[in-house]
Amino acid sequence: MKILMVQPVYDAKFTLRSLIAKIERILIQQEVDLVVFPESFYQSATRNAAMKFMKKMAERLQVAVMSGVSLADGSEWAFYYNPKPQLNETTQTAFLKHSTAAKIAFDYDMAIRADIYDPIYLQGHRIQSIISHDLFFPLVVNRLEQEGMDLLIHLTEGNVRMSKWHNILKGRSYETDALILCTMGHDPNQTQTSDIIAYRKGVRIIPEYMTGDSYDHEDACHLFDMSCLEYIPEATDVFYSTKRYEQFTFGKDEKADVYFDSRRKRLKTTLTKVQEYDNSFIVEKNGEHIHIHFATYDSLKKRIYVYDQPSQINEHQVIVYFVNKEVNEEEAIALLKLRVIENRIAAILITKNLFLGAKTTRYKNIQLFKPENAIVGFDLAFMHGIDSVFQRTNRKLGIPYKYKQAYIALHKDYNTQ
Repeated sequence: MKILMVQPVYDAKFTLRSLIAKIERILIQQEVDLVVFPESFYQSATRNAAMKFMKKMAERLQVAVMSGVSLADGSEWAFYYNPKPQLNETTQTAFLKHSTAAKIAFDYDMAIRADIYDPIYLQGHRIQSIISHDLFFPLVVNRLEQEGMDLLIHLTEGNVRMSKWHNILKGRSYETDALILCTMGHDPNQTQTSDIIAYRKGVRIIPEYMTGDSYDHEDACHLFDMSCLEYIPEATDVFYSTKRYEQFTFGKDEKADVYFDSRRKRLKTTLTKVQEYDNSFIVEKNGEHIHIHFATYDSLKKRIYVYDQPSQINEHQVIVYFVNKEVNEEEAIALLKLRVIENRIAAILITKNLFLGAKTTRYKNIQLFKPENAIVGFDLAFMHGIDSVFQRTNRKLGIPYKYKQAYIALHKDYNTQ
């Protein structure tokens, strides 16, 4: 199956007519099964009107089409239409965004969003779509994968902090066997960049064919062939923070607030324990409660692990991932970055070849810490765990807190069916 990812450049010269004409010229020269446009590519008053537009565009191009659509009610969708489906292939469907929008999936009745997790069937593949920051919410990704996913198409509006996007896309690609493709629009008047990105198992995929470049203010089109993926090695330099904190410390001896006893393979603390659980305990330091979890390296690979652990509101969460063997450094660091981004936790990784810490800033930028004198320090900022992922005021920054249980039910409802 061949997928054409489209990145429009929204400058003064942009027109839908000229972009479609460019795609038509490509279709004359290249075999394409699916054409994909980014988040918010089209604006429509209603879902019915949006699907009519998708049908018209697909019938003109004579291939299946997926596009991000903004509706008048403030919701964001990924609409799909196939003008000539084969037996058992999907004709039309839509995915609805769960976060960072004026109206999200949880605002709709269950009947409307009941089938948005169903995969698209095309050319023997199961395709799932996801929109922008929904990729940062592990239970949305988990539900899509549970329903079936060979290809995950990520639609983003564009002009993003590119390092953050690569962290999340690369990390997700390690979690699944699916190819992950991402496209986004580009506004040349904004400072941040846009790109078309592809990953599989942590490795960048380069297109079979490409034309245009947003850096040159030209609509870009990249063609990916799922039967013949070409990988490109990337620089694997790891950048560590130069900041040093002492609000909470973790190390390998008693100088740290919490330390790892390598002989007994257990965690110990010099602080007062407030509460203990089977695989975790809460300590108090300067009036702050810090919840320390001891997990296996296999748990690092599980995107829902944090959701199954005990937690309390307003405590700081630290997970220590341990294994007594060497691990793949690139995969381990990519997954560690992903876990602290999506769960708003701090994390420690201890293996035979790695000892490091990680957390995020307010804007989900990663801080990696090398130990100094066998100690890693944290500042206790943005470490409140999954409870702090939800928004109490501005729904355009995430999922409203009132929908926390509805979001968690994405996992629990599926597993009780």
